[in-house]
Amino acid sequence: SYGTNQQHANALIRQYVLVQAFKAVDKYFMYQLQVLETNGNDNEHWFGCLQGRTTKNANAPRKTYLAICNYNAMTENAEVTKTYRMDGPYDRDTVFAQFKKPNGNYTTIMYTTNNCKNVTVDFGATEGTIYDIDGNATKVSSPDGKYTFTLTDTPMYFEVASDKLEV
Repeated sequence: SYGTNQQHANALIRQYVLVQAFKAVDKYFMYQLQVLETNGNDNEHWFGCLQGRTTKNANAPRKTYLAICNYNAMTENAEVTKTYRMDGPYDRDTVFAQFKKPNGNYTTIMYTTNNCKNVTVDFGATEGTIYDIDGNATKVSSPDGKYTFTLTDTPMYFEVASDKLEV
């Protein structure tokens, strides 16, 4: 179970990445759009993407909804070009999925479910933009095209004008 909205958003986006990158299914549907609020002891009753009807902010978006909107914006009409899962008993849950966007840029979604991991990735581009799970952007640069990230269970996005992805 996921105790917080952030944990739920993280898990859902990780599932979206795996389903899309590894072509598990054509469509992905949410089974619970709104929080049910009928059973405080049942975690599933709090999995909705929108606040429940009886809360002060009824139907307001929750963290999960914002994360889904950002995922859709980052991958809209994009095609999966590369997927990479790190080898080794402790790294099998470190995932990189690269998408080619219609504008010609490449977005790589990356995360690890193994606590926290520092990775250096060669993207072959001297400029890029990091997006957090909510879509907040930070422009970065690297003279050699290599960037170091601290990955966590919260997926992050990195957009560059290069298809290179070497971990």
